[in-house]
Amino acid sequence: MPYTESIEAFIFGNNDALAHYYNEWKAELFLVAYHYMRNSDDAEDVLADCFEKLMNMSIERRKEKFDRQKIYLKHLLLVMVKNRCIDILRTTENRRRIQQNLFRINKDKTYAFENMILDKESFKSLCHCLPKKESQILTMHLDGHSHEEIAKNFTLSEKTVKNNITIAKSKVRLLWQDFMA
Repeated sequence: MPYTESIEAFIFGNNDALAHYYNEWKAELFLVAYHYMRNSDDAEDVLADCFEKLMNMSIERRKEKFDRQKIYLKHLLLVMVKNRCIDILRTTENRRRIQQNLFRINKDKTYAFENMILDKESFKSLCHCLPKKESQILTMHLDGHSHEEIAKNFTLSEKTVKNNITIAKSKVRLLWQDFMA
């Protein structure tokens, strides 16, 4: 598959080579993102995320995608933009659904929301609002896995796992307070 110099430069680590394609395909990619997001700022954020992800791709991964698998850069970007939009929309919908379910479950309670106890199932539901890695670590912790097991699973130190769990718990508590306010 013949490449232009820009794509070849990108494959071998020159991220500046993407600027040409960003300028050339920005309008088309923006329209795809806008079709899903229905908001200019969100569509621009999606484009930025996708190009950032490409720039962070390792040289070996670039060679795999573009040399060995013969994937066209523009086609990959179109799929990335579409998938990123869908991920954002799903996350937003899941958060809305969780919030509605929490209010519906607790709507008929006779005591005040401030006195409610966050049970394990509600806590796990709120975990899905966290970034993927934090959610996975916290879920494993709640399922009874040791810090050592979690650290091995994610190739992290035990101290990093403990910090992630603490941070994730704090975020879930804040979400709970926001839902119950």
